[in-house]
Order: sequence, then C-alpha cells, then structure tokens
Amino acid sequence: MTVKSTGKAQPCPVEKAGSLDTWYRRILQNPEKVIQPYVYAGMHVMDIGCGPGYFTLPLATRVGNSGRVVAVDMQQGMLDIVQQKVQLSNEPRNNIECILCSEDSLGISGEFDFILAFYMLHEVLDIEGFLSELYALLKSGGGVLIGEPAFFGISFSHFASTITVCEKLGFAVEPVHGIFMTKAIYLKKL
Repeated sequence: MTVKSTGKAQPCPVEKAGSLDTWYRRILQNPEKVIQPYVYAGMHVMDIGCGPGYFTLPLATRVGNSGRVVAVDMQQGMLDIVQQKVQLSNEPRNNIECILCSEDSLGISGEFDFILAFYMLHEVLDIEGFLSELYALLKSGGGVLIGEPAFFGISFSHFASTITVCEKLGFAVEPVHGIFMTKAIYLKKL
C-alpha cells in the first residue's frame, strides 16, 4: 500500500517563515517540551522540514556539544534563516549542520537516534517511500516523532492509513498526546 499526500499543501514560502516561529506558538507548542521526552545529550538527531529552525536550536541545546543536529529542508532560504539564527545565538552552536534536500529524497546517509518530522508530512508526495527512508536512517531503538496539524494537512483516515504503513515497515507505533492542535505519533525502530 502506498499512501500519497493529498497534494493540497505546499511548503510554507520562505517569505512567511516568521509565521512559523512566533511567541504565541511557543506558548501553545513549546519546542523544548515537545522534544524533551525523546532527545538527550549526545544524540544524533535530524529535524526534517526544519523551516526557520523552530525546533532546530532547541534540539541543538538538548543534544549538547557531544551531540549533532542535521537540519533538513528543501528550501535554501529556510536553511539560510537557520544559519543566521545560529550565528546570532548567544550559545556556541557548532553541532548543527544544514542540508538541502529534494522533493524526492532526503539524500542523507548515516544513523540517527531521533528524527523529528513536525508539520511537514502533509507536504510529502510518497509517504511510504519517505517513511522507508526514515526507517533506514534510524539506529535500532531510535525513534521518529511525527506531528501533523489537527486543523489541516492529513485527514484522520489518511493518518490512520499512514500508521498502517508505519507498522508494515516495522515501526512500533505509539500515540502521542498533549501537543496543542496536533495529531502525533512516535515511531520506534525495533
């Protein structure tokens, strides 16, 4: 079974990147609280569809100097914003790498302890291929946190069929609750 995106949503334009990183979003979806149960010092993590880095810098703080964050986006302008934030940060940030991907592939090798795919799955055309790529990038015991907007993006039935694909690929699927206006699951590679 191949699950295809609805194709309705397009990536947020770089010109609107500021709408993804606001003070009120930090109140409703505090990035530190979202990642806290999953990310620890020394981990190698990926932020897919990182946009302007809403989660990227908190991930870098959480993994510390012994960890690494790979920020991935298909828009160079978003990665430029992340790099500007890194340069303006009060903390030294030599643990963030920005990678430009294509619509068809992340084009990344290596092994990751944790992958974050937040509010971006609805932009993926081949969800099964995308999830297969994530599975291959995860270390055994590693996990993926997928969060999708409850108010648009993937419908509940489409989200359920996505869960079926995750299970078929070998992920253990755990529901995640408590993220404001978000349908979320945690996928663990056994």
